[in-house]
Amino acid sequence: MNPERFLDFWTVQHGRTRRILEALPPDCLGYSPEPRLRSVGELIDHITNIYSFLEQMLVHGDYAIAPLGDAPEDIAAALERLMARHQQLTESITGMPDDRWEAVLRPFGYPLPAIDAAREVVEHIIHHRGQIYIYAAMLGVPPPYLFAPLDAPLSSGPGM
Repeated sequence: MNPERFLDFWTVQHGRTRRILEALPPDCLGYSPEPRLRSVGELIDHITNIYSFLEQMLVHGDYAIAPLGDAPEDIAAALERLMARHQQLTESITGMPDDRWEAVLRPFGYPLPAIDAAREVVEHIIHHRGQIYIYAAMLGVPPPYLFAPLDAPLSSGPGM
């Protein structure tokens, strides 16, 4: 995958994450179907942290993540923070020199070209987005159809 294709992939994956968050009720951040599982708010914070991790990894070769600060009050505030991180990440990786994409990184303890490491990190985001899809269904929210164009109507109706 080349950098342009990765950016296209990234934009679509972020859009799918944004769509499910937009479908959630504003007051559901504390919801978790089971006490041992992350709440909706914790999952969104984790995804936001992964955005930060992706930027630090690709741009700086650093695997540290800065704390997010206070927890958002509602879904709108959580989404706003995620969108700001998305914007910063997209700008940072768009401006990366081409040779940075060929750097060998070790984010998971084994060597990977930056482009492959980036894709694995995005797959981690997809995993947590899937959890939010399940939570949405448990909250009675019809989740958006996963593979619809990002400008399609939000709800997919029965059967997704």
